[in-house]
Amino acid sequence: MLLAACGNSSTKASPCKSAKGSGHYRYVDEVDPKDKCLKSRDVRVAGTLVEGSHQVRSKAGKQEHRFELAHGGKKLSVRYHGPFPAQARPGRKAVVKGRFRQGSFVATEVIVK
Repeated sequence: MLLAACGNSSTKASPCKSAKGSGHYRYVDEVDPKDKCLKSRDVRVAGTLVEGSHQVRSKAGKQEHRFELAHGGKKLSVRYHGPFPAQARPGRKAVVKGRFRQGSFVATEVIVK
């Protein structure tokens, strides 16, 4: 888990800039996509689905979903291959699990609350 690998906000020697948060997930405004520690680890990021951001693209017969999450004035671009939750609507809270790659967050799981 991220806390074990990177420490938490009470650990003075934490190598991660984005090592604060609840322990189960980080909010969009608590993560830095440039943080090297987060590029090599799965992390959960929470935010609100941004209106008008969901796009579906077909690649090699598979659907790719692109959308944004927002929290605390920051936005996070997310890419996801897989079934998109039917309850996903703008303004709903979501948690995505995955890794940062090429300026985006590549999710392996999307949970809508």
